[in-house]
Amino acid sequence: MGRISLVLLGHRADNVLQFQAGQRLQVDGDVGPKTRAAMHTALVALTPGEAARPEVNVAPVTEEKLVPVSVTPPSLDAPWWKSNEAITPSVIGGGASLLTAIGGIPWQNLLLILVAFGGMAGFLYWRKNADRKAVAKQVEGMA
Repeated sequence: MGRISLVLLGHRADNVLQFQAGQRLQVDGDVGPKTRAAMHTALVALTPGEAARPEVNVAPVTEEKLVPVSVTPPSLDAPWWKSNEAITPSVIGGGASLLTAIGGIPWQNLLLILVAFGGMAGFLYWRKNADRKAVAKQVEGMA
């Protein structure tokens, strides 16, 4: 497409550099989007009144649009304990490590650990209940 356009515009088929220099484009010898758009505009200008027709447009690929780019993701503005980038991997990684560790324990040892935790929980519940009864008895004696 570029070679045909160059010939129609009066240049040699392999002389992209001359066309780019004449159009004040970056002279790199590459028929990129901006060079093609310049060729399109020059070809349309060859036929009088053609550029005024509504169906003839500038090549949209050359229109430069500024796109705002955030420097940091919004979650990094929050404290680390509210940031998904910090909490999610920690929870997933910690959970996976815990499951791997538990999965590697023989069932007899795991049962022993669970019984020990159950015994400690039972002892703490019994102690709390005994303290509550002792305090209730003291309050009753004061009244």
